[in-house]
Amino acid sequence: MTPALYMFYAIVAIIVAIKADAPSNWILWTPFLALLALPSIGYAALKFGEAGVDVLKLVAIFTEAPSASLVTS
Repeated sequence: MTPALYMFYAIVAIIVAIKADAPSNWILWTPFLALLALPSIGYAALKFGEAGVDVLKLVAIFTEAPSASLVTS
């Protein structure tokens, strides 16, 4: 499904470039740039989300209440 969406977005980018009267070399390079940028953005989002989950788990560890066995009176 993802490659099909990338192709759809590349076609949309070409249409936008044509409607914006972009120079022909920009129109030529638009699908290649879109097909290079979209997976890179997806990978970066995946890595950023993974790091965020790691931080969330670490914060949860430090904010837990101490257990009864560790509390001394």
